[in-house]
This record gives sequence, structure tokens and C-alpha cells, in this order.
Amino acid sequence: MINNNKISVENLNKTFPKYPVTVEDKNWIYGIWYCATSWQKAGMFGQHPSNYLKRLVALFPNCKRWLHAPSGILPHGNINNRLISTVDLVSKAPGCPEFISCVSRLPFPDETFDIIETDPPYAEKYEKVYKTGKYPRYRARDEFWRVLKPSGYLCWLDIRYPAYSRKKWKLIGLIGIITGFERVTRILSIFQKLDLND
Repeated sequence: MINNNKISVENLNKTFPKYPVTVEDKNWIYGIWYCATSWQKAGMFGQHPSNYLKRLVALFPNCKRWLHAPSGILPHGNINNRLISTVDLVSKAPGCPEFISCVSRLPFPDETFDIIETDPPYAEKYEKVYKTGKYPRYRARDEFWRVLKPSGYLCWLDIRYPAYSRKKWKLIGLIGIITGFERVTRILSIFQKLDLND
């Protein structure tokens, strides 16, 4: 069992009893989440899949300080007893994001967050739609490591399994995210921050 009171596969499965279970085995988390989405209804291209964030909250019930970067139209503030900060390069709705900044230069002190959730543009065409330019994957990962608390979590939603430094991160889970017919399957890669002194 993953030895940390901030993550709970048991709570996730209890919160979503009608869905196929997410499995924790040999210090590894895996599963398939069907999270249907219709960005046309929300008017937001490439939005998070339906109930994806609710599942993350259930998986990390004791993480109180969250960062969404880039955030899109996600809200910020004290939500369900969690302090949510949002960062994006552009504002897509009134009040969102809380901070206008690039993920390669986050406006936070070291070791601020329990968990970071990122869902970067998947291809150059999406970067043009969002008008953000190329997503700085490697610099973002370094900044995420800097602002995460010791043993904090990085949840990276993407169409690929991202490269990472095994000195800085421990991969603890891979979850497939299916959003509907003829759509690209996404991968939720879950990393835990490692102490460089260990």
C-alpha cells in the first residue's frame, strides 16, 4: 500500500461505487476512467473530461492546497475545503485564472502545494487555438517540483506518458482516460516528488 495519508484509492472507489474500480497493487495505481465530455456544450475547446476533477479530489482526499496550471476556466479560491490556485497565460473567463503567468515561472514560493494538476496542450494546433505558444514541458516540470511540498503529487494529463527525472520524481500510477467515440485516449500520469537528499 502506498504509505501516504494524502492518497486513497479506497476513498475513490467508495465515492464512485458504480464505476469500475481503480486498483492499487504493489505500490502502483492503475485503471481506466471513462469520463465523457462535450466541449461544445461548455463552449471551451479541450476542457477537462466530465467528473475527472471530482475523481482526482476523491483520490487525494487529504490534499488541501492545489494548483491547476494551466487552468483554463477552472475556478480558484476555497472550494470544498481545498485552497485552489489557478495559473494560465490567458484569461478565458471573468475571474479566471487567479494568476497570469507561464508555468515555467510560477509566482509561488518553494514547497507551497500538496498537489499540482496539469493538462497541457497536446499538439501545436492546440497551442495555436489557445494562443499560448509551445508548452515548456521540461521547465514546467522543474517549476512544479520546486513549488510542491515534500512528497507532493503531480498529476499530468496528456496523450503521452511524459519523460521525467527519476532523481526528482517517482511514478506511482498510470490511468487511461477515455472521453468518447473516436477520441484520443489520454493518460493520467501520477508522480510523487522525491527528496534530492535521499
